[in-house]
Amino acid sequence: MNQRRTGALILAAALLALVVLSAVQQATKPLPGAASAIPIAAPPSVGDCLLEPAGGQGVQLTPTSTVLRPDQVLSVGPCVGLRYGEVVKVTPAITRTDEQDSLCVNLYDYVGVKFSGAGWRTPLYLSSTVIGPDDRQFATGQTWAACVVIPSFGQPYDGSVKGAGSALPPSFATCFPGARTADSLRSDCYGPHRRELLGVRSLLAPGMTQAELDQTCQEWGSKVTGLQDFTVSGQLRPATAVYDSTNLSSTLSPANLPGGQPYYAECFAEPTSLSRLLTGPLLSLGDGPLPLS
Repeated sequence: MNQRRTGALILAAALLALVVLSAVQQATKPLPGAASAIPIAAPPSVGDCLLEPAGGQGVQLTPTSTVLRPDQVLSVGPCVGLRYGEVVKVTPAITRTDEQDSLCVNLYDYVGVKFSGAGWRTPLYLSSTVIGPDDRQFATGQTWAACVVIPSFGQPYDGSVKGAGSALPPSFATCFPGARTADSLRSDCYGPHRRELLGVRSLLAPGMTQAELDQTCQEWGSKVTGLQDFTVSGQLRPATAVYDSTNLSSTLSPANLPGGQPYYAECFAEPTSLSRLLTGPLLSLGDGPLPLS
C-alpha cells in the first residue's frame, strides 16, 4: 500500500513539474512581430487642440546652443471631445525673448473679433500661452514654438473659437464678483459671481439715454447668450456703464457726454434680485438651465 501511495505521489509531482515547465516556456517564448518605438510627433498645426490644462500664461524660455526653448510641453492633437485651448500660430523657433511676445499678437484675428464699426462687440479678455517640443522631438531637430489661445480660468470646452466672433464657448466668458471698478479682478464664471460682461463698445457725444443704451445691451445680450427672452421672465436684467476711455474710476451718464473724445461702454448681465448670484456662464447658454442661485 505504501509503495502504491509513493508511486502516485511521484507521478503527481512529475505531472506538476511538466505543467510548470510548459508555462515557463510559453511565458518566455518570443511574441510574433518586431518591436517598434513610438513615433515622434510632428510639429502642431494651426487649429490643433490642447488636450491637457496649461500651467499658466507665463512661460520660461530655456537657452540652448541655437534657440530659446519653451519649458512648457503639453499634448496637442486633433480636436475631438473637450479641449483646453487651440493652436493659433506656430513659429519654427524663438531666438530672441521679444519674439515670444509677438507670437500671440493675432489672437483676435483667429477668433474673428472685429474692432471697427459701431455697436457692441465681444469683450477683449482672451488669454494665451506658449508651448514647445518634448525631449524626443527636440532631439530630432524640432525647435518650434506655438501660441495657444486658452480660457483665462482653464475650464475645458467643446466647439472651437476659430472664427467664433460673438459665439464663443462658455469657458471664454468674462465675469466679475460685483460691480465693475477700475481695479476689479475677474472671477471664474463657473463660481458664484454677480455680473457677466457680454459686450463693449465706443460712444460719441451726444450719446444716447440710459434707457436706450440698456435696450441695445439687452438686444446684444440676447444674441451672445442665445436667450430669446434675455430677462428669463424677469430674473435677469441688463446693466451698462460708460467711462472716460482713459479713466475707469467713475461712470458717466450716456446722455451727457462732453464732446471731443470717444467714450467706453460695457454691457453686463446680472440677477435682478440683489440676493441672488450667477453660478455659471451665460455666454452661448441657449436653451440650457439658467445658472442662478
